[in-house]
Formats: sequence, structure tokens, C-alpha cells
Amino acid sequence: MIAVDQVTGNLTIARQEPLNLLFVDDDAILREFALENLGVHWSDMSVAADGVEALASIRSSTPDIVLLDLEMPRIDGFGVLRALRADHATRSLPVIVITGRADEHSIERAFSAGATSFLVKPINWRLLVHQIRYVNRAAQNEQSLTHHIYELEHKKCELETTSAALAIALNEADAASRAKSEFLATMSHELRTPLNAVIGFSEILDAQRDGPLGSPKYRGYVRDILDSGKHLLSLINDVLEFSRGNSGKLTLADEEFLPDAVIDDALRNVTNQATVASLSLTVEPAPAGVRLRGDRRRVTQVLINLLANAVKFTPAGGRVTVDTSHDIDGLAISVSDTGIGIASADIPKALDRFSQVENNLVRKYGGTGLGLPLAKQLMELHGGSLTIDSTPQVGTTVTVRFPAERVLIEPAAA
Repeated sequence: MIAVDQVTGNLTIARQEPLNLLFVDDDAILREFALENLGVHWSDMSVAADGVEALASIRSSTPDIVLLDLEMPRIDGFGVLRALRADHATRSLPVIVITGRADEHSIERAFSAGATSFLVKPINWRLLVHQIRYVNRAAQNEQSLTHHIYELEHKKCELETTSAALAIALNEADAASRAKSEFLATMSHELRTPLNAVIGFSEILDAQRDGPLGSPKYRGYVRDILDSGKHLLSLINDVLEFSRGNSGKLTLADEEFLPDAVIDDALRNVTNQATVASLSLTVEPAPAGVRLRGDRRRVTQVLINLLANAVKFTPAGGRVTVDTSHDIDGLAISVSDTGIGIASADIPKALDRFSQVENNLVRKYGGTGLGLPLAKQLMELHGGSLTIDSTPQVGTTVTVRFPAERVLIEPAAA
């Protein structure tokens, strides 16, 4: 479309833009100029002669931008601004005030009433075109920002609702876990009393203190009962220990001891099983002058669990090795074997309580699945960690690490 620039008289080619404008002025000539100069850019344009016509037009079809004169009959520009800002539907409607009033008071009053921008007559139509585009972009940005704020507030409400539901679920799960731990602890205590009697009388029968049993088969049965009773007592103790840890009732003793001392204590518990299984046990001495601070009985229990697993899952002729190393981060004790190993995907299962790795070779050995989880729990109570490195059919290395604050270095002899 070709238009004549009212300032320079030059011919220009205008580009139509999808924008709905309302030009409000009581001057009929200005309304004609507006249709001519602005219509070449925005074909969807209407005019109104005063505030009453303007408000009626806006109620009928809300424009994108209003170009508003201040001095008009019936309802002036200030009245139109107040009416627009009082209505929720037009509260944010962009309004460019166009007036002959150039005094500071009128400008301040117009902006206070809700004007978006201000232009003084006589109208520079080229400047007005740029101002309309600027105001339109600002309005679109504001709408986009408002939409994003609404979305964020909506997401915030969703997150708060989800968080509240999650908190309730966690509290319920925590209550259920505590109830289960208390039940396990109570049952473990109740089971140990008759089990101790079974073990005690089995030992008496095995020793034949009150005379021979008669048939040699009876002695075999008694030893089976005794071995099974001791195994069951060990399992019950593990369950009790684990339930104490889960309920926060497990406390650690604070004492100093040599790493080699707890390793020797643990080895004494598995040496016989290793000999029967035709396994070789190798121990690398701990670094000289290094001591640990912690619960000696619990640390021994950790090493017994690791060594018992290594012996259990290593075929005849295999090897179990205990190695100790010290660095700036603390002290590590590793138990390695040449056993059946664990697939990397199954390692998390091995550390999960009451879980059994899905492997026929593992399932045939039985157990509650508490050995490694209990060892991990006891190490974490010491501020340490337990990690597993394993390759199927090659072997497994389980490493427990004590933090530097639990490692004591004895001064070298002068």
C-alpha cells in the first residue's frame, strides 16, 4: 500500500501488520488523518469521537491498543482511563495518550490514571507508528511474562501439593518401618530365649555328660541340631542388629584398637570353614603404627560377615585374601576372593536388606541376605563406607573404608 508522509511529503510503501487499533479524538480531521496514516500499517482500525463511543466500542470488541485524546466531550480521556483500569478485562489494555497538553501535571496525571505512553500534538505520525510497535511488543512481553508467572505459580501449587502428599507418605512409611523394626527386635528377643536352651542342651548331649547316647546316629542328629541352632542364632542376631540400626537404637562404643587385632578375631571364626572347603587364607599385615577408633566388636562383626561370604561363595581350591591400606582419606580393609562373583547389575541387590541375588549358585547357599547390608550399615554408622567390585566367575573384592578422623597414627619411635 502507498502512503504520503505528512511531514516530508514523500511516498512510502507500508506493510500491513495484524494489529487492532482504536483512535479516539473529538477532532474529525485528526480521525481522518489517523485512518489514512495508520491504516496503511494496520487495516484493522476504528475511530471514536469521544469517551462514550470509545468505551462502547471497547466493550463490543477489545482492541490491541487505544490511542486516546484527553480533552473530549461527555467523557474525557481521564474518565476513559479510569473506566478501563477499573475493569478486569481491560486493566492491562495498552493506552497511548495523544493530547495538546504538554505540561508536567497533565503528563503525571495521565500516567497516574493508567496511561501506557504519552505523545504531544501536533502528531508526528512516523513517530507514532514506532511508538505503537514498541508499546505492542512491550504488551506482548508482559503477557508472556504474566503467562509464565501463572505457570510457575501453578507448578508451585502442584509441587506443594505433591510435597505434602510425599511428606504424609514418608511419615507413614517411617511409622511402618519403625513398627516393623520394633516387631523384629521383639521377636528376636523372644526367639533367642528358647533357642539358647536348644543350643545348651544340644551341647550337653553332644558332650554326653550324663552318659552315652547309644546309637551313633543320635550323635549325628545332635550335632545337626547344634549346628542348625547356632546358625539360626546367628541369623536372629543379625536381624536384631539390623532392626536396632533402622530404629536408631544402635550405638557404637568408642575405643582404640589395632586393625590386625580385629582381622585376627574375624579370621578365627572362619578358619575352620576355610580349611574344610580347601581354601587358602592370606592376610597382608596392616601398616605399622596405625590404629583405629570405633566399636571393636562391631568392626569384627563386619569382617566376619565379609569373610564368611568369601568362604561361602569360593569353590574348593580357591583363595581368600585380606589386605589393609592407609592413605590421607583414611584406612581401607579389603576382603578378596576367587569365588563365583556377582554381576555388576546385581551388586545393589546384594546390598539391599533381605534381598537375594538372582543366581542359582547363590540361592543354593541360603541365608537371609542381611550379611552385606548389615556390614554396610555398621560402616556407615562409623562414618565410613562399604563398596563391592566383582566379576562373575573371577571373584569379588569388598572394601570397607574408615574415615581419616577414625584413624590414629602412632608417633614413630625415636
